[in-house]
Parts: sequence; C-alpha cells; structure tokens
Amino acid sequence: MRRRAWTLGVVAAAMMSTLAGCGGQSGAALKDPGAAGVEALRQALRSALGDHDARAQCELFAPMLLESRGGSLVACAKSLREEGLPYMKSPKAYVAGGHIEFRGNEASYMIPFAQVPSEDPEYFESEPPLTAFTAIYTEGAWRVVEREE
Repeated sequence: MRRRAWTLGVVAAAMMSTLAGCGGQSGAALKDPGAAGVEALRQALRSALGDHDARAQCELFAPMLLESRGGSLVACAKSLREEGLPYMKSPKAYVAGGHIEFRGNEASYMIPFAQVPSEDPEYFESEPPLTAFTAIYTEGAWRVVEREE
C-alpha cells in the first residue's frame, strides 16, 4: 500500500513538472506587456513551427483568430493544414534580434535585415523589413493575429 502511494506521488510529480515545463516559464513570459512578451511569443512560434505542431500554434492565437479558424484547437489545427498560416511559416524567419514595432497593444515582429529565409539574398537588399508575425496584447498575454503584409 505504501509503495503504491509513493508510486502515485512520483507519477503526479512527473506530470506536474511536465505541465510546468510546457507552459510555465514561457507562459509567464508571454504575459509581459512589452518587448520581452513579444520575444517569448517569437520563441514559442519558432518552437511550434519547428516541431510541426499545429495545435501548439493555435494555442498562441488571439481569441478572434481562433474563432475564425473553427473555434477549437482541433478545428484550428485542421484549418492550418488546409488554409495556411496567418504568419511566416519558416522557423528560420524567427531568429532573435528582429525589430519589434508597437502600435498601442499591437506589435509586429520584423525579421532582422539579411536574415530573411530566401534563395536570392539580393532580392532583400532593397526590400523593407518583412513582418514574421503580428500580435495583440489581449486577456493579459501576447497572442497572434493575422499578419500585416
């Protein structure tokens, strides 16, 4: 009996640490209303894109974007496969060091110059910075909205 209680305790502790690892530090960083929160969103998006995790991407969406994608994480993930992404799809676009433009409670993450994933780097020498994603600070955290072109 004692061994069973100990085993259940170990399993519960492992589950809690896993859950804390998934949303703990990253989730708290997303709540920062400044550049640190946008940076946390950049890192979370890069990770979700790199892992090809459509559900994790949808978890980062603003409520209005999630609603337009079916209203649930399952429907949203399916829509990403069928309709495409509301932000740049290459994880290479999410390198650190980009410029963040703020407009009230909205922010756009601009890819650092000469870091744009492309096969023709000369094309980007005369182009303005590209927006990897646009986010809004809503309900106490940064969330993705449709990207401005």
